Amino acid sequence: MNKNQETELKLEITENIYNIFRDKISRKSKKVCQINHFFDSKENHLLKIKWTLRIRIEDDKAFITAKGPGKKNGAIYSRPEYESDLSKSKAENLLSGFYLSSLNKLPVEEAKRRVGDLYVSPFLSFKNERIYFEWRKLNIELDKTIIKNNIFYEIEIETNFDKCKQVEKEIRSFFTKQGWIFIPSKMSKFKRAFNLLLETNN
Repeated sequence: MNKNQETELKLEITENIYNIFRDKISRKSKKVCQINHFFDSKENHLLKIKWTLRIRIEDDKAFITAKGPGKKNGAIYSRPEYESDLSKSKAENLLSGFYLSSLNKLPVEEAKRRVGDLYVSPFLSFKNERIYFEWRKLNIELDKTIIKNNIFYEIEIETNFDKCKQVEKEIRSFFTKQGWIFIPSKMSKFKRAFNLLLETNN
């Protein structure tokens, strides 16, 4: 699997399905609270080329991630992804804004390579409650995303493309047996949050 390529199966689920999974896996799962902050210049240089730069803070650790334009194949999403660890204190200090050249991390270097040495600051933030659990020897992410008082529920499985296609068939079959509708996610969490931001500002 290309470590700089994210490939994942993403499904929208109802609150009822989310609760069923959550209740059944509670003893074998790990839950984290993620606060996601997205950065760009005032002129939206990254948005214009369909790249995002994100700092995610969860519990006592943090990550900085750059992602590029994605491709969608049914319920499978693929896109370039570069990620590095950050200390929580460093991440919190960066929330006031920073020049890309001031942070020697691969995701920032990838962003700088595309847009130059810009000053970036957070323009969009939201919370995601993620539960990690194992299903058929796969690591599953059960998400409850809170964006401006709206709540969305998803299941994500990150692996390689061929495995995603196989898992997609298995989950479709599983959902059918349960009488559930299989709904590929229509957009990323960022795009959903950005659309809500635009609606709020208009």
